[in-house]
Amino acid sequence: MKKLFLSFVTLLFISVSAVKADVIINGIAYQPISDSTAVCHGYVLGETLPWKNVTIRSSIEIDYGEEKKRYTVKCINSMAFYGCEDLVSVTVPSSVDIIGDYAFSGCKNLKEVWLSVGLDSIGNFAFEYTGIENFHIPKSVRHLGAGIFNNCKKLERAELGEGHTRVTHSMFRGCENLEYVFFPVNILTIEGYAFDGCK
Repeated sequence: MKKLFLSFVTLLFISVSAVKADVIINGIAYQPISDSTAVCHGYVLGETLPWKNVTIRSSIEIDYGEEKKRYTVKCINSMAFYGCEDLVSVTVPSSVDIIGDYAFSGCKNLKEVWLSVGLDSIGNFAFEYTGIENFHIPKSVRHLGAGIFNNCKKLERAELGEGHTRVTHSMFRGCENLEYVFFPVNILTIEGYAFDGCK
C-alpha cells in the first residue's frame, strides 16, 4: 500500500512539474499558464538564438504521455527578449494579446517587427533602444505604454492605427531621425516628452 501511495505521489509530482516547466523551442521558452493558454518567456539566458529572424509561435503542444495538449500563446512576457543583440526581426502572431514592459528593450540590432491585428496592448518601453526603422501599430491595439520607442535612434517612420486617441509619455523621445508619424484623426492627447529630442 505504501509503495502504491509513493508511486501515486511521484506520478502527481511529475505531472504538476510538467505543467509548470518551460518548454524550449528553438531557443525560446514558453510556459502554460492555464488549461488552454501559454506565455512566451523569451530567449533562454546564456544561449544564442539559432537564427536572427524569430517568429513567435501561436501555439505550443506538450506531450504528457497519455495525452497531448495544445496551448494558445497569448502573451510575450515583460523583458522576454531584453538585451537580445542577436535578434534582427520578429513576427508576432494574431494569437498574442499582450507585449509586456521592456519585452524587446535593448535589442540594438532589431530592425523589423511585424505585429498582427488582434494585439491589444504594448507595454512600457517595449521597443526602446532598438534599431527599428519603420513601425506600424495595428488598429486593434487599445493600450500603448509610455516610452515605447524611447531612444530608437534609427526610427524614421511610425504609423498609429485608427483606434488610438493619445501619443503616450516619451513615446518617441530621443528618436533623432524620425521624419514621419501618421496619426489617426481621433488623436486627443499628446503627452509630455512625446517628441523630446526629435531633431
